[in-house]
Amino acid sequence: MLFKLIGEMHASEHPLTKAWADEPLKLIPTPKSKLKLTAEKKGQEASDASTVATEMCNVHNVLLRAINCILLQARNVPQSTANDVADFVTFSLHVIATISEHHHTEETLMFPLFEKHSKAGLLDENVVQHDEFHKGMHDLEIYLTQIQNDVAEYDGEKVMRLVEGFAPALHRHLEDEIDTLLKLEEYDVPWAEVMKKVTEHAVNTPNPVCTQSPTP
Repeated sequence: MLFKLIGEMHASEHPLTKAWADEPLKLIPTPKSKLKLTAEKKGQEASDASTVATEMCNVHNVLLRAINCILLQARNVPQSTANDVADFVTFSLHVIATISEHHHTEETLMFPLFEKHSKAGLLDENVVQHDEFHKGMHDLEIYLTQIQNDVAEYDGEKVMRLVEGFAPALHRHLEDEIDTLLKLEEYDVPWAEVMKKVTEHAVNTPNPVCTQSPTP
């Protein structure tokens, strides 16, 4: 399905009316955008849970746009130009590292903090979903690293197949997680305290995921 959509986008004689990176994986509407009209009519402000879920949604859309960039450009990288291949491979590896780091922080810090102030196991399903696409991401990471090490040649079609192998599960997870965060509205979560810890961790803590070389 992704290949079909990408092919239609490349074949179209009409220019795209919005940024390329908004497709083929659809961006996720933010909770605040969904609640805007009703909140304005009732004179209410968005809840803290909705605000945090919206911030998370924005992060998820950045990740989706990054994956879309890989899908949209993989075929366009000329194999004969070593610098272009190297740049694209480096970009793609950074995308994988960013997604991995994001989920590592969730599992080791953010989710435990949320569950501490809500219900144990509330986010278990979201953690399980990580396993549904991390193997596919790791396969892509291995292939890209082999290209960097001159062990494999760049093949845009193979890159796309590898991404298509995990992208639907990744998209489903990124969307489902927003709904889970909205459920935290039912609990007395000290949002400012929790998000301060998460922010400090993100700024000050090097993540081991980004410092490890992939191994087959």
